[in-house]
Amino acid sequence: MKKQITKESQKAKEIHLQTVKNLKMAIALSGMTQTQIGLKAGLSQNILSAYLKHSRGIISESLVSICLVLKIPIGVIISEKELSESQIKLFQSLEKLNNHQIDDIVNFSHSL
Repeated sequence: MKKQITKESQKAKEIHLQTVKNLKMAIALSGMTQTQIGLKAGLSQNILSAYLKHSRGIISESLVSICLVLKIPIGVIISEKELSESQIKLFQSLEKLNNHQIDDIVNFSHSL
């Protein structure tokens, strides 16, 4: 039983590290400063900076707020996989579309 907890704990640490990397990239591409994002998310710049430097664990409510400001789904940021600049831009673009437009894109992509 102890090995399973250790494996899960290690996996959680890896996902946390990748989540912070993804968050840093999304912030860098946002065109906003950390201070601006923190203020819009209801956080101080010091707290956001601490999250990004791994000196403080991020709480889920704060991460949700940051993702809302960045217009990126939280499930995209919390990932084992590194996000590319194109992926982040795609998710931000999708946020601007209505459901009908998204359906058209999905249908088109299935026809390729």
